[in-house]
Amino acid sequence: MNQTFSLTRFAYLNRWLWATKGRTYLFGAVALLLVMCLILSPPLIADAFFNDAQDSHIGYFLVLSLFMTSSIGSDIFSALFRQESAITYLMIPASKTEKFWLGTLYCVLALLLTTVVFFVIEAIIFSIANARFPAATTKYVCSVIYYQRQSGTISTFWLIAPAYSLLLNLGVTLLGSFFFRRGVFVRNVGVAQLGAVGITLGYNWVLNLQFKGYEIGSTLPFVNAFVSDKGRYQNLALPMWLTYSIYLGMLLAIGVIARIRFNEIER
Repeated sequence: MNQTFSLTRFAYLNRWLWATKGRTYLFGAVALLLVMCLILSPPLIADAFFNDAQDSHIGYFLVLSLFMTSSIGSDIFSALFRQESAITYLMIPASKTEKFWLGTLYCVLALLLTTVVFFVIEAIIFSIANARFPAATTKYVCSVIYYQRQSGTISTFWLIAPAYSLLLNLGVTLLGSFFFRRGVFVRNVGVAQLGAVGITLGYNWVLNLQFKGYEIGSTLPFVNAFVSDKGRYQNLALPMWLTYSIYLGMLLAIGVIARIRFNEIER
């Protein structure tokens, strides 16, 4: 098989994937849509501004998005490990590049659609709820704008951090789907949690090793750390370009390893 990229073969591969998984993904999308409407609907039954509803939406979005990316990332390449579909999948006249990037494209598009649909539904519900409130009362605003106001500044961190966490979760689940054949979703979630805890503990161990005798506090690995000496606090942080490079490097490394593992399975 010619390993160059062909849009024609890519389109045929997309038809095959949609024929085998389209119904499952449509049912999943309808279920996710119903859940979104349900958890976003409390403002419609409240007679006044409901602060808990405003505060909780970003949390709901992250939980739903993490679940969605974990689910689709664990399933998109499952045909490789099912006896009834593995031979058919391997015999499809498409290159490894086309197969790998079609699965990845589905995952990214699912994440983008989840984001757009969630905040469109939120905007519609907030608009309906705000129309019933008197003009002088507090009204609902888009969750992203709300959290920017709460932080007191328009910081790109509050936009980059959630987006990165979702992409990292997607990369980890895609990678895990190439190593686990059974219980992929559960194992991916377990490995992701253990990996996050391990990296955080390792980072804190290095900090305590470097600053013995001082009180150490840290947030995210490689972002910043607080060193206390007799009540005096010093904030230590890497240059932002280096922090971004480290996190981007982690994401690229996961993508490269996933592609190598996919090529090994396809042989």
